[in-house]
Amino acid sequence: MAIEQPEYRVLESDGAFELREYQPYMLAETAVDVSFLTAGNIAFGRLFRYISEKKIAMTAPVEQASSGGTYRVAFVVPRQFDRRSVPVPSDPRVTIREVPSRVVGAWRYSGRWTEENFRAAERSLREQLARRHLDRLQHARFTRWLESVSRLRLGGADAQSRAFGGGQSGQDRKLGHIAGSVDRQFIQGTRREFQ
Repeated sequence: MAIEQPEYRVLESDGAFELREYQPYMLAETAVDVSFLTAGNIAFGRLFRYISEKKIAMTAPVEQASSGGTYRVAFVVPRQFDRRSVPVPSDPRVTIREVPSRVVGAWRYSGRWTEENFRAAERSLREQLARRHLDRLQHARFTRWLESVSRLRLGGADAQSRAFGGGQSGQDRKLGHIAGSVDRQFIQGTRREFQ
């Protein structure tokens, strides 16, 4: 069974770069005031407790973004829920947020989950966007998938797998994306290039 992820269509694909148009979706998210790597580990526990208590399926990816010195980490809420039916978190540090439809530039890479890898991928993404005159990247966010033992699968790995850098201090091989919303008005003006 595939792990659910937000719906999107690819507007352009070039190696590790994709320009994607995402449909609206919801996130269960929490904020933590710690380092890049520690943020994911702390937040994952909170979010995993929420989906376990409420019997919500695990989705992909796990998103992480910096906002004013705080890291916001989020799980995607399955599409079976809407704003009225999504279970209310019992932990006040976990909130539900709606994400509107948007165009996103994404850069795929593999390796360890480190801030250095994130920053290198962010530079690559910004270079790709600048080449296309789409350098109005708003907020970069780090998204994570696990790599299954047998093969690489975009969209997740078995739910029983060790998740989010646990176990061996992030030494397991993982697949990451760095993505950022692009100014939608600017994209609209150049849409023909991507269809």
